[in-house]
Formats: sequence, structure tokens, C-alpha cells
Amino acid sequence: MNNSDKMTVGITFTVGELWEAVFGSDGAGMVHWSTEIRNENGEDIDLWTTDENGESVTNPQNFRVYEDEEEKWHDVSLEQLRVGFEKALMDNASHCGGYALKLDDYDACFGDVVIQYAVFGELIYG
Repeated sequence: MNNSDKMTVGITFTVGELWEAVFGSDGAGMVHWSTEIRNENGEDIDLWTTDENGESVTNPQNFRVYEDEEEKWHDVSLEQLRVGFEKALMDNASHCGGYALKLDDYDACFGDVVIQYAVFGELIYG
């Protein structure tokens, strides 16, 4: 999938917009349950890349996230990320003290909630 590919969960957005909302804080919201994110081959992941103009842009891709408590890797596709966002919205999930999940107003907690829904189908780690 490319940055400009469209996704829909009641609202339409691009893959790049979802990726930026989830990883805009470089995964900082997940440190209480996951200390590692890798690409699907198990190597270090580049969350951002550079476009032809030298500008930093999102680098959407399937990835793996390590769950520290279970000592287990979970594979997450971009489609699972979309579904995680959708499930979180349908459950009226909130984060960091009750803030709504919004693509245009995201923080580290947003990414944590969406990834937990993508991996577990619900919020496991508060």
C-alpha cells in the first residue's frame, strides 16, 4: 500500500495519514507493554523515509510488535491497523484520560490504542 491509498472507517483517510497518527510519536505510547517494533522481516523498521524532494514522509508497511509480558511477536498488516482503528472507533475507545480518537488530533496514546486493537481486538494494557 502507498501513502496516498485511501482507507475508510466511517471517514476516508489515506494510509499515510493513519501511519502518521499511529507512529507520529515513534511508538512512544506503547513502551509500557512493547519495547520493540520491527519490519516484517524482523529487522529494524524505518517508520519514516525521504521523498524525491528530500522531505520526510511516512513509510507505511506491515510490521511486527513485541509484547513484553507474553514474550511474543505479533505481526500487524496495514489492513489490521485499519481494522484496529475501526474497532476502537466502534467501541468508542478513548485514550490518555478520555480523549477521543481523531486522526487530526493524535498523540502517543492514539498509536498505542490503535495498535492494541489491531493486535488484540481490544485494549489490554491500560
